[in-house]
Amino acid sequence: VIGAGVVGVPMAASLAASRLDNPSARPAEVVLIQRDSPTSGWKVAAVNNGDSPLGGIEPGLGPIIRRAAAAKALRASIDYAEVREAEAVLFCVQTDKRGFGPDYEPLMEAVEAAAGALRGKPAGNKPLVIFESTLAPTTMSTVMRKKFAAHGLLDGRDIRLANSPNRVMPGFLLERIRTSDKLVGALQPETAEAVAALYRPVVSAGRLLLTNSLTAETVKTFENAARDVRIACAAELVRLCDRLDIDFHALRT
Repeated sequence: VIGAGVVGVPMAASLAASRLDNPSARPAEVVLIQRDSPTSGWKVAAVNNGDSPLGGIEPGLGPIIRRAAAAKALRASIDYAEVREAEAVLFCVQTDKRGFGPDYEPLMEAVEAAAGALRGKPAGNKPLVIFESTLAPTTMSTVMRKKFAAHGLLDGRDIRLANSPNRVMPGFLLERIRTSDKLVGALQPETAEAVAALYRPVVSAGRLLLTNSLTAETVKTFENAARDVRIACAAELVRLCDRLDIDFHALRT
């Protein structure tokens, strides 16, 4: 799981816990990759010590990480070479904005590092490469597929590309992973089935909706846009209430 933020940490912890809670499942180790930056590099030591790097944002994460780390089901690293042996790679890197456009620079840095590591993967291993990060429509087919192909990794032959955009909300991270319906998109239909099998123990109270990558990208983009419009509308209403000397909080209730 690449990216130790509000998406990656609860997803990594949930995947590790799902294996611990199912004795019949094949043992698996979840590795959380975090780049060694001055502001975020400390998260690696926190996870390896059994502490949640998200602190008060999601109090329920602490016990899960502590248990998973103690059982050696979860650990963190700054070394992208860890990706080489993976059967599934999840990109949970934040996609922020720059001006009025998206800022994909951190995600693209992670993609380049992971793709470079996957060039040395074991023969016969065809890992799932899943993007939880928000992608604009057509990004999977026109950008990501080419990024991996440039490293000699072809979708369907060497790797299996998919995207399953997250729907988490700070304060309800674990609950949203468990209960929210989750889109599973892929460039190949059989890849979506494999991704759904990975997520099924984690999304225990939500539906897994299998589709193609373009549909998943479009749904997530417009879900974000609709949320932004609602927030903007509320902000305008606050300004109007201020001008008219109306108690916004009373009006809202």
